Amino acid sequence: MIVRAEKQELPKHVASQMDLWRMGFSAMPADYIRFHARVARVELQRLQSEYGVVVHGKPVLVRDGWMDGMRVVEAVIENQKGILMKLRWHDGNQGFFVKAQGHGGASALFEKDLTGDISNDFTFLPKVTF
Repeated sequence: MIVRAEKQELPKHVASQMDLWRMGFSAMPADYIRFHARVARVELQRLQSEYGVVVHGKPVLVRDGWMDGMRVVEAVIENQKGILMKLRWHDGNQGFFVKAQGHGGASALFEKDLTGDISNDFTFLPKVTF
């Protein structure tokens, strides 16, 4: 799974705001959303330089689906084999997940997703029945 080597620590004032949010005393802190948007954009630049992916359009902030006010970066990329995918930032893992097509699910982002190399991926082998 592709994740940052080290997680970025929240600045103290943001961590304090998140403590209040977890206790139910405030809305989702905008500083927390901005912090993760910045970290996500830096990670997206790293994926571009390290894996040669192409970003299509401008990454946008979208609701993460938990109805807690969190918004995360979502970007459409093209991998080395020309396959388009939608990546969505996960603040807990500080990494991108690949949005599944056709439903709301997502899976972890692996190097094979970016390189298009599925030669050692057994999930694409046909099922054998007896």
